Amino acid sequence: MISSYKEMRFYIKADAIMCGFDNIPFKKRIFHPNKRKEFLRVLRITEWLSNCKWKHPWMWIPYLFYSRKYEKLSYICGYNIPYNVLGYGTNLAHHGSCVINGANSIGNYCAIMNNVCIADAHPKKIGNGIYFATNVVIAKETNIANGVKISANSLVNKSIEKENTLYGGTPAIYLKDTEPWYYEQPWYDRYRRCEELRIKKRIQ
Repeated sequence: MISSYKEMRFYIKADAIMCGFDNIPFKKRIFHPNKRKEFLRVLRITEWLSNCKWKHPWMWIPYLFYSRKYEKLSYICGYNIPYNVLGYGTNLAHHGSCVINGANSIGNYCAIMNNVCIADAHPKKIGNGIYFATNVVIAKETNIANGVKISANSLVNKSIEKENTLYGGTPAIYLKDTEPWYYEQPWYDRYRRCEELRIKKRIQ
């Protein structure tokens, strides 16, 4: 959960690095702005404005502006992602339907493809470095350990306790041991940049 301006700036930068948005040429940013980048940026700013206790009564003005912008970008991108659900370094790889319930907790450095649904009424605790492939559904009161990859068109309806594993199928079953998705290039270089930045900024 973002609780300071410094954390908000780090979350925005970490998201941009993991998505590959930080190296977009200036001309392309002006004439072809990336809606996914803008969504993540606005989400983090709105989380910061929502979580912090402000001494100045006029702070409702930027909160109102960014919350309305967040709703508009959610509609454009096809995302239904509430505040304070995603950890830093999130990679939203595509536009398209992505539905996440606000009772869930998703860790850092997770990659979410399109048509992912984590949205029933049961709260879920999802670890760091999870890879959600296309058309993945997470159901029931499910916990997922760190470093798990879930293959396309899978239904996860029970907890995954073993770290660094690949699951797939309907319902999902164990397939093999693996490494976190960001251990592959170019993601690993991006992950290291984020960690160096986190240490430099002293983010917990």
